[in-house]
Amino acid sequence: MEDIKWQRSKEQHRKALEVLEEAKKLNRPVIFLKRGQSLEQKPKRRNQPKKKVK
Repeated sequence: MEDIKWQRSKEQHRKALEVLEEAKKLNRPVIFLKRGQSLEQKPKRRNQPKKKVK
């Protein structure tokens, strides 16, 4: 069971690399979506919390 999952993720990784190469040629940004996320939703910025103004 484990090897099937690994094989699939390896396949997805290969596909992702192909997409990245294609995007590099076209000079376009690539947005990776998490499972269940749609293109309309903007990814949440969690790296920089907004500074509280006193």
